[in-house]
Amino acid sequence: QQDFAMSALPRLRLSLALSPSSSALDELLSAHGYCVLTHLEQTDLATLVAAEAAGSRALLHHRRRGHSMGIARRHVHAEHTQTRRRSQCSRLPLAGVGVNSVLDRQGRLQRHQLHLLTDATALELVPWPARPPSSQLRPCVEAAAAALQGLAVQLLRRLRGGERLEAARAAQAAAAGDLSVLDLFVYPNEHAGLANMRARVPVTVDSASGSMPGWPTCARTPAC
Repeated sequence: QQDFAMSALPRLRLSLALSPSSSALDELLSAHGYCVLTHLEQTDLATLVAAEAAGSRALLHHRRRGHSMGIARRHVHAEHTQTRRRSQCSRLPLAGVGVNSVLDRQGRLQRHQLHLLTDATALELVPWPARPPSSQLRPCVEAAAAALQGLAVQLLRRLRGGERLEAARAAQAAAAGDLSVLDLFVYPNEHAGLANMRARVPVTVDSASGSMPGWPTCARTPAC
């Protein structure tokens, strides 16, 4: 059943999605609001696999020890926040950053999640682990975020009106911080309902700009 569900998802080869002569990406997003991209570049795949492995190790290790990797409250309420880059944290939604556990209504564990903003200021504020087995988490996460951000920008520009939307996104990021997010998940496989979700860490980036199917929209900069 899972194989059938996966095969029924809207899929598109990356080369076709980026082709100037194809409207397939616009059509799939208009019809479904999302699509699964296949046949990514090998270098990008290797980067994502490394982030997947580092994220799985870090999530399992830190949850066992009760570490949240959350940004300090004084930075979440950021009128006093200064960083080496710029002071804009009061404009970034930092409150949910860190490791969280997701439970069902019966209180059973469904997954562990590491939620991050890919803005450089926000990443700088995260208390990254410095010791094995999690010491490679930050470089792997930053490399994955860069790869996915680059790919997302290419895809955005390919859509109808995409150059205008990318210009608006870039301007928003420069003025108020990058609202793109990167989430890593690990499914502990503790319950029968999660039998096929073994320690997978799907890495995704959403950029909060634009107004079209498949592209999250932010009408105003959120407060912390």
